[in-house]
Amino acid sequence: MTKADPHQTFLNYGVLVTELHYSIGGILISHRATHDKIHEMLTIKWYDPKSDRWDNKQRMKELGGSIMSYQKFLMLNSITSVANFLESFHALIKCTTGQKLNIWDSRSNKLPHITDARMAHALSNVIKHNQAIIQRSSSTSARYLVDFCGIQDGIPVELAPIDIESLLFKMFVFGNAVIQKVTKYSGPLHPTSKARLRNIFEALVPDITQLNEQGPRPSRK
Repeated sequence: MTKADPHQTFLNYGVLVTELHYSIGGILISHRATHDKIHEMLTIKWYDPKSDRWDNKQRMKELGGSIMSYQKFLMLNSITSVANFLESFHALIKCTTGQKLNIWDSRSNKLPHITDARMAHALSNVIKHNQAIIQRSSSTSARYLVDFCGIQDGIPVELAPIDIESLLFKMFVFGNAVIQKVTKYSGPLHPTSKARLRNIFEALVPDITQLNEQGPRPSRK
């Protein structure tokens, strides 16, 4: 067996880490920015004492409908973005290292948060092919979500108990584990603790963006 070139190994590692940081960081920034805009909309004063009951009711309904559609868009778009990242990440792994990664292969079972990676992929399929309704009888993906992820049968994807920030962090941990597996790199730059991974994950959204403090956010488990 030919000994791996350490310089090529480090180069492969750098390419994959850069893609992981850019992709997860981009989704995280987009999610927080959109969430903050929704929070800002929730503070809009729709009631005008100078207007009659009909006009006030119309403004309330328009604002409420806008916020609900915005929240749905945020949920579906974030899930689809995670699934797209997984697909492009796997393609980059093959291009960079010549290796293949199939998240549905049993050999991937030991990777951290593999169930969450499969869940994101299944949710994306339901969004694309089943009108974003998790109907167990409609597809293999929907059946997986109900049988293995414990999601209620028959509900829209946007009502599934999915915390996007938690999912993004899990995909960040998953991605780092995959990179270590395919590159065999374990140098000083590779984070080994969950606390270190959490710190790097939070740093993907620089403080200069002012997206780390505004408004209440979902729990980051």
